[in-house]
Amino acid sequence: MMKSLLSALFLILLATDIYSQACIPSWTQPGSGIYPDTVTNLPAADVNSPYDFTVQFKVPKTDSSVILTGVDVDHVELTGVTGLDDIPASVPFTYNCNPSSCSFEADSVGCVKIQGTPTELG
Repeated sequence: MMKSLLSALFLILLATDIYSQACIPSWTQPGSGIYPDTVTNLPAADVNSPYDFTVQFKVPKTDSSVILTGVDVDHVELTGVTGLDDIPASVPFTYNCNPSSCSFEADSVGCVKIQGTPTELG
């Protein structure tokens, strides 16, 4: 009986983990970068409507910004999403990365899925 219960619990947890996969990386843009532009192109969230949006990106091999031009990139690690921390706890927005470590090697593609259902204006 206990073995059956543990097996069932394991299968439920496995199914939950499979269902909650973040996203599938898919980069079709030239070069490296982020798509869509997260500053101007994230869709607005509506109260009581599920929000589900994926950001795709490709990590460069070498930094091409004005400050660090030519510096080799080892990896990029996502440690948070600006704006999600400012949302009230009653509006549980989350983000999930692929790969799940949120650590992306140079010249790799990745994605981040942002999900939640806002219950109040904010």
